[in-house]
Amino acid sequence: MKKKVYGPAFYINCTFDSLASYSARNNSNCYFRTHPDRELHDVKPGEILLCKKKQAGSSSGKARVVSFLNGLCKGDTNLENRKEGYVMFNRYIREHYSFLGVAETEHKATGKRDLQGLVARVGGVVTVLNESDETIHPGAAIVAAVPEEIASNLSGRKGVHPDKARCIFREKSAKPHIALIGTAKSFAKKGSRFELLLHHRSY
Repeated sequence: MKKKVYGPAFYINCTFDSLASYSARNNSNCYFRTHPDRELHDVKPGEILLCKKKQAGSSSGKARVVSFLNGLCKGDTNLENRKEGYVMFNRYIREHYSFLGVAETEHKATGKRDLQGLVARVGGVVTVLNESDETIHPGAAIVAAVPEEIASNLSGRKGVHPDKARCIFREKSAKPHIALIGTAKSFAKKGSRFELLLHHRSY
């Protein structure tokens, strides 16, 4: 049998950012295109959750999160030079959003103010998907990063809208990233799952 890594897990309750979802659907000038299907904004277990660095306090006192990237950039990145657009979008996300954790439960976007909460894993070992173009090795430092293109045709993306752009897990390198989030505990080629030990949030 395949060996798995286990350890204590740590969770926090959060809510879906309905306002960000509404704004993103009405933003046409963005690096990752929007789509009329609300399914694009659904949260799936194992996805990277982002929250705004500056967000007004919610009545529940919980952080409001999203797992999609489509339409989040308010700046005009509708450029002929795709590389320049990616640099602008990457900078915007790093300046305005923070890594919160990894989604533990699913959440369906309704287009209305969502009162249903969801759970984020912020510590311990979690099984996630390698959507990067590189192989991940045990012991490597893992970061949450913005992909240059939408990851597609991966067996692990079952149930995820094909046009949904989301942050990916990859090994730390000279490329810009949102946050250093953990350490790989197993080997994974592109499209394979691996065990990730999440660092403490104040790491």
